[in-house]
Amino acid sequence: MQLLLGLDAEVAEWVSARTGTPFYQPVAAIGWADKDNNVAGGCVFHNYDHSNIDLAVAVTRPVTRGVIRAICHYVFVQLGCQRATIRTRKSNKAACRGAQKLGFKYECSLERWFGSENGVQFKMTRDNCRWI
Repeated sequence: MQLLLGLDAEVAEWVSARTGTPFYQPVAAIGWADKDNNVAGGCVFHNYDHSNIDLAVAVTRPVTRGVIRAICHYVFVQLGCQRATIRTRKSNKAACRGAQKLGFKYECSLERWFGSENGVQFKMTRDNCRWI
């Protein structure tokens, strides 16, 4: 997979269209393309407050270790965050399993976070990140 760097607005728009999450500036993003140069996924970094940053992720195929390492390096090394947060719909079982498989820990339930649908929140701290 090839990383797509410097295309923050385009990657954020792609992720937003797939997740239904609107993003407000400032945001940063990392995208990745498959061997045919088609966008295969993206991660938008938003709501940065120096100790935490929210991640919004959309994929069309499984994420590679290299992509995970790039995301974690950006969050924990470049930005110096102590934690990263992911929120998803409770009904999105694939996203919930995927977050946990990557090392994110279940943190809480979010009642009606997505309108009438409940959400769940996962966290990864710098201390428990195996990717850096």
